Amino acid sequence: MPSPIRNLHRAGWLRAVVPAALISSALVAGGSIVAASATTTTPTYGACLSKSARTLYRVTVSPARPATCKAADTSVSWNQTGPQGPAGAAGPAGPAGPGAAAFTASGTYTVPRGVTRVLVELRGGGGGGAGAAAQSGIPGGGGGQGAQLEALVPVSAGSALAVTVGSGGAGGIVDPTSCTDGGNGTASTAAVSGTVLASAGGGGAGTCLFSTTGGPAGTASVTPPATGAEELAAAAGSSAGSGGGPAAIAGSGGAGAVPGNDLSGHNGTGGIVVIIPAT
Repeated sequence: MPSPIRNLHRAGWLRAVVPAALISSALVAGGSIVAASATTTTPTYGACLSKSARTLYRVTVSPARPATCKAADTSVSWNQTGPQGPAGAAGPAGPAGPGAAAFTASGTYTVPRGVTRVLVELRGGGGGGAGAAAQSGIPGGGGGQGAQLEALVPVSAGSALAVTVGSGGAGGIVDPTSCTDGGNGTASTAAVSGTVLASAGGGGAGTCLFSTTGGPAGTASVTPPATGAEELAAAAGSSAGSGGGPAAIAGSGGAGAVPGNDLSGHNGTGGIVVIIPAT
C-alpha cells in the first residue's frame, strides 16, 4: 500500500503546510516519518498528520515524546536544523582603538580622542659594568639598574607626549694593569609641552680596580600635574661583578668584567617607556 506521506507529496499540499526546510531531513519508514541523522538534533518538531483532512495538528517544538494521534492518523517528527555550513569570509577590520604603545627608542605619542589621562610606565637605562685589571684578578663592579616608575599624566586629545628612552651605559675596558669604569645609564622621560612630568633615572656605573664598587640604582621623579606615582624597587650593581636586575629585562645593569674571561665590562640594557590610556 502506498505511504500516506508519498500520497500527500503527490497531492502537492504538504509543501504548503510544512516548509520544505523542515521536512528535507525526514525519512519515510514503514508509512511513518522518523528524524534523519544530523549534526544537531535540536530543535525538533512533532505533530500528527491527519489522513482525512490532510493537515497537521498538535504541532510541538522539541516534544518530550511522540505526539498522541487519532487512530487513523500518523505521528510525525522532523529536524529543523541541518548541518552547520562553512564559515563565511572574515569581515573588515574595525577602527583602531586607543591602545597602548611601547617605546624602545625615543619618539612621540599622540593622545587618542576621548582620553584625558595616560598611565606612563618608565624604566631608565642600566649602568655599564666596569672593566678589570687583568693581573689583579679582581672583577669590575656591576652597573646599577635603571629606576622603574609608574605615573598618571593628564593629557588632552590630539596632544603629543615627547618620549625619551634611556640608553644603557657602556662597559669599561680591561687592561693588564689598569681598567676603566663603566658608563652611567641615562633617564627615560615623558614630557608634555616641553615639561618633563615623569622621569626614571639611569643606573650608575660600576667602578674597577682598588675602588671596585657596584653602580647605584637609578632614581625616579614626578612633576605635577602628574599624579599617582609609584616607584618600583631597582637594584644596585654588585662589587663582585653582578649587574643590577635580571639581565633579560629593559634597564638592567651590565655585569663587570671578569679577568681572564672578558675583554670589557658588559653594557647596561636600554630602558623602555609604555603608555596606556587610563580614561
